[in-house]
Formats: sequence, C-alpha cells, structure tokens
Amino acid sequence: MQTNQQHLVLQASPEPVRSLSRMINGPGWYPGTRVVLLGKVHVGAWTMREVYADPATNEGSAFSDHLTLVWTSEEHTYALGFHLTGSRRETRALNRSVARTVSLVPP
Repeated sequence: MQTNQQHLVLQASPEPVRSLSRMINGPGWYPGTRVVLLGKVHVGAWTMREVYADPATNEGSAFSDHLTLVWTSEEHTYALGFHLTGSRRETRALNRSVARTVSLVPP
C-alpha cells in the first residue's frame, strides 16, 4: 500500500526577490543553487513563474523536489508549491488550484 507523501510549502518575502533561486531557498540560499524555469502561468491578476527545484541543486530547501509558483505583488514576493510525488500535470493542477484561492491582505 502506497501512502501519499504530498505536502505544500508556502513562503513570502517582505520585499521583492528578483532571483528565483534565492526565493526558493530563502535564508538557506548558497552559491550554486539553481532552479529550472518551466514557464509562466496566469492566475487571476497575477503572472507567476513556474519553477522546479531539483534536489541536486537545492539541498536543504523546503522547496526541494517541488513544482513551485513564484510571483511578486505589492512589493512582496511569494512562492507556493507542492512536492512532486505524482505527475507534473497533477502537481501543476494542485498548485493552480491553491493559487486561485490565495487572498493577499494588507497588515
């Protein structure tokens, strides 16, 4: 019997983060980290970048082996992504489903 190891990671920065690798790895960023840019996704008013955080180049990151959506809005950068346990198609659908329900609220 196989158990589902799926989980979601969310991260936010109080300022814009231009580097996808720095956003994905957060404070654990180190030289040599890289993510694979898979394309752009439009969800509501946001244009998000879809990336894959290969475990080989993102060791220790909470987003390691995740398909992740990254976007900047109102001078903050956000990332959300599910662990890649099934197909990319299934994981993309999960990411987009959650992204459609995100509401950003001011402090």
